[in-house]
Amino acid sequence: MGFQPIPTKKFIAWLKSKGLTRIRSKGDHDIWNFLINPLNRPIVIRSKDKEIPPLHINSTLLTLGISYKDFQKEINLF
Repeated sequence: MGFQPIPTKKFIAWLKSKGLTRIRSKGDHDIWNFLINPLNRPIVIRSKDKEIPPLHINSTLLTLGISYKDFQKEINLF
């Protein structure tokens, strides 16, 4: 797959830069979505983990319609 884990704080900063907002928390999970034009499937992450696993990064990128190359360029800015 080629994906590497990303620190959670860095990933959250990237989500915020894309315009997503934490809608609610449910247990250990945070639910992220757009306030206007919400996604069909919200982004769910465990903010208590140190890193976001590659599978979660992949599913988030698919949900948002962003390529991994674009993600790599953007995440390096944080």
